Amino acid sequence: MKKPLLWLTILLTLAMALPALAADKPTRAGIRDEAYAYIRADQAYFITGRPVTFTVVLPEQPQGYTYEYTLYYTPDRVTQNLYEGIEQKKESFETTFSHTPANEGQYFLEITIYDADYKSVRLQ
Repeated sequence: MKKPLLWLTILLTLAMALPALAADKPTRAGIRDEAYAYIRADQAYFITGRPVTFTVVLPEQPQGYTYEYTLYYTPDRVTQNLYEGIEQKKESFETTFSHTPANEGQYFLEITIYDADYKSVRLQ
């Protein structure tokens, strides 16, 4: 009778200790856990010859995120409705991206934010 009681005591002690051990392990928040993420531009329009700077805004500037910027362009969205990728900046730790438009037309910026686990959020 003592052996089953001993095993039961050991199992109960382990069962009670496991949650406490797990609570001590820090959890790393990822990009999908952020409350918000958006793009802020320093001007409302792309103007030929004038640089425009975009900034990724997050609740805090976390360490370990990488940013991929892709800029698309079309001379006339109404007649062509096809954007061409004209500039890309990969694996950047910078939260800003700047571009000076050389031609009139429509521009479209896409930003992908990656965390350390390669989970991502895409902003447009």
